[in-house]
Amino acid sequence: MAERIDCGVMISTSGEASGNGFAIGRSDAIPSVAGRGLVKANGHRGGRVGTCKELSAVLRTLRFEPEVIIAQVGLDSRLLEAADNALSTETVGWLLDTCVEQTGCRHVGLLMGARAKSSCFGVVGLLMHHLPTVSDSLRCLIEHAHLYQPDVISTLEVREGIAMLCVRASPADAKGGIQIADGALASRYRIMQSLCGTGWAPSEVLISHPSGNDEAAYHRVFQVPVRFDQEESALVFEARWLAQPVAGADPGFRNILELQVGELEQRDDDALSSRLRRSLRTLLLREGCSAQLAANLFAMHQRTMSRRLRAEGHSFQHLVDEVRYDIARHHLANANMPLGEVAVALGYSEASAFTRAFKRWSGLNPKAWRDARRADLMPARAASRFTDIAQHQVTVGGTGRIPPQVDWAHQNLR
Repeated sequence: MAERIDCGVMISTSGEASGNGFAIGRSDAIPSVAGRGLVKANGHRGGRVGTCKELSAVLRTLRFEPEVIIAQVGLDSRLLEAADNALSTETVGWLLDTCVEQTGCRHVGLLMGARAKSSCFGVVGLLMHHLPTVSDSLRCLIEHAHLYQPDVISTLEVREGIAMLCVRASPADAKGGIQIADGALASRYRIMQSLCGTGWAPSEVLISHPSGNDEAAYHRVFQVPVRFDQEESALVFEARWLAQPVAGADPGFRNILELQVGELEQRDDDALSSRLRRSLRTLLLREGCSAQLAANLFAMHQRTMSRRLRAEGHSFQHLVDEVRYDIARHHLANANMPLGEVAVALGYSEASAFTRAFKRWSGLNPKAWRDARRADLMPARAASRFTDIAQHQVTVGGTGRIPPQVDWAHQNLR
């Protein structure tokens, strides 16, 4: 028996959903972070500073001036001082890749995540330390981390006494995706240390990309065996730690913080399509994904769900295809995963059906897409029937350098 938690829904191999976490309430006010309100960056489309709060310290450690490098993507470095300040997901990717280019350090994201604290997740991080068990805290992180890292998908899988806390960047070929995923994994390593104490350590760490001759940097952060070019990036540890009580958890604080997290969720995103997109990443890992099953998860009639999705410019099948396309690119980026296994993972009974679908989505068959990516001929994120490009350019500091700022918008497909 295996279990998987994704966006607060636990799925077992028997096909039964075992609940969607604790109740979320509302509050009339959310405290500001570091005495400041929410500051928005230009072009904000979801996301907060979060773990990027630690980026300036990383750059200083590498002996670079953070203000100079951060300005190259059109940002004031002071924006990164508070985890709750708004920062678009696209800007995070450009920022991290710019840091790699300017410093020559290919693991900036890893170093940033290794410095992260629970406070980088704001009120969500506080709530995690006032829940009964480590399992409850990870469920909280998986369900609500999108408020701070909407470009990161987290899951928890438990099989035969072994737990895997997995992360990946979404979309799979997003700008800065490797840095984002590495940072997310390292931050979850730090969170597990803070929840479990010094006695906890993973048995091994899996990384979904090649080492790039940087093995030593990953070993210094995780201090356990690290395997590269794996299907998932994950922390692997004994499942018994999930039942560990969280030291110092206070039920009174928990009630207050749950209300505040609930208010954040309501302010952040009321779109059914966005919430359904996150849940579909779990549902597509099991057989029998259907509109009726999805509607049941949100306690609404299937016709009501379809009507609300139409009002948002979507359909259930469009969202299914969109999420399948993203998952497919993630798996295809792993050169060691056979195409037949990718097709099975996405619920296709035949590889030929998957090939036709992928070509319809991307314009390329899966093998051609993988070969192009391997040859470094693919752009940071390939245009597809799901995406459109809006190019924004910002002149920085009178230097004449115009860094690209890319914002992606889902098209209304009919």
